[in-house]
Amino acid sequence: MSDNDAPLCAALQGFLLANAAELMRHTYPSVSDTDVKSWENMFRNVFIPVLRNFFAKSPYANGNWGTAAIKAFMAFGIFWMTKVSITKR
Repeated sequence: MSDNDAPLCAALQGFLLANAAELMRHTYPSVSDTDVKSWENMFRNVFIPVLRNFFAKSPYANGNWGTAAIKAFMAFGIFWMTKVSITKR
């Protein structure tokens, strides 16, 4: 993902996809561990880097973008049942 709107897209779609993945994991018996790992890889390697980059830069968007990004981080944390840091550690 690249572009000025990438953080907003990553935040809004990341939140929805993480919630959908969480529901599917616990609802459909046909969802395999491989499916869950592929979703986790997508979140970790596509969405989170874009969102972390957004927080690392000087603010250039209104406050709604930050709120949407935090909402996505919360959804990822629930999906992984762990804390997800806005900054790398």
